[in-house]
Amino acid sequence: MKSILSRIVSALLIAVSAGIVGLPHSVAAPSDHSRHAKVNGPTSTATAEGLVRKIDRQKSTVIIAHGPLPNGMPAMTMGFRPKDRAWLDQLKEGQKIRFTAEEVNGAMILKSYEAVK
Repeated sequence: MKSILSRIVSALLIAVSAGIVGLPHSVAAPSDHSRHAKVNGPTSTATAEGLVRKIDRQKSTVIIAHGPLPNGMPAMTMGFRPKDRAWLDQLKEGQKIRFTAEEVNGAMILKSYEAVK
């Protein structure tokens, strides 16, 4: 019995470390997008549409629910740091936007946006 359990644990550890099996979202860092596809080297730009879910002024973050991004990132709800802090007062929760984001050093930066009707 101990041998079987040991083999299962070993196989699971190998699968996790090889990236075959992902960790639960609660274990992974919430803003770690390193496993998503990248284009054009260390930074990539993506244009998409999304829905502003929350504006967190304390963390200078806009939480946007978006569909799949052209850079390979799947649909999700995530935080973006706005290029201009004034946008935190201009954007509204529940607002649909078309936006451009760029990954810089592992963080997603909201580079531009426009309201979508």
